[in-house]
Formats: sequence, structure tokens, C-alpha cells
Amino acid sequence: MLGCLVAAGILIYLTTGAPRRPASVSKGIKPDCDIHHGPCTRAMNGASATLEISPKPVRAMTDLVFRLSLTGLSMPDAARPDPPFIDLDMPDMFMGYNRIYLTREKPGAYVGTGVIVRCPSGIPTWKATVTVPGAGEATFVFDVIY
Repeated sequence: MLGCLVAAGILIYLTTGAPRRPASVSKGIKPDCDIHHGPCTRAMNGASATLEISPKPVRAMTDLVFRLSLTGLSMPDAARPDPPFIDLDMPDMFMGYNRIYLTREKPGAYVGTGVIVRCPSGIPTWKATVTVPGAGEATFVFDVIY
């Protein structure tokens, strides 16, 4: 009898699917960047950082290209101690270390590649923290497609 109940439960689970959490459940941190439709810009200590991720739409578990443009920095690229980098994480959940190392394409423009992993919870909200050594940080919060 117990075996039949377990089998029935599994059958119901398989036919109806696992319960889903709402798309963007977080502790008040909502996407502030529509990365699927174009670059996003943030102020950073009197300068600005613009982040572009491609290909679009931005999907998890896909090779992505991250482009960063910096304008208005007082320190030229050559004087910067290290190149900028991007740390990817979820706003409410530590997903391990996922750093995108950037290389200079031209003055004020950097590029790097990486992958945004799939969160087992199904929550698609991620953040990219851009760090520019000697100049500060800018944070971009966006949704990815699973």
C-alpha cells in the first residue's frame, strides 16, 4: 500500500512539475538594469561605468562577453595599478566566487568573458559589481534567463 502511495506521489510530481518560486523573490533588491535591451550606466565617484553583456538575451550557463566603458576617471588607464574586474553574485545568496577579468581594448574600454551560473532556486536576479582599482565600484542588478 505504501509503495502505491509513493508511486502515486511521484506520478503527480512528474506530471505537475516541481513547485516554482516567483521569478524575482529577494529581500528588497530588484533589478535596476535591463541588460537584455542594452548597456547600463552607473555613477562611480564622479565618473561613470557602462556595462554591456552579450549575446542577448543574457542567458545563464552560456559563454558571455562583458564590456566595460569608463568615462570621467581622473586616473588614466596606464597609471591604474590593476585593470578593472567584475564579480558576479546574487543579491541575496552567495554563489561562490565568479570573477570576470577584464583586459584593455582601448583607452577606457575593457572586455572579458565568463559564465553566469544557474541558481538551483530558480531566482534569476544577479548582480555584477564592477571594481576599478583606485577609482571605486559600481553595482548593476539584472535578471538573466534560465
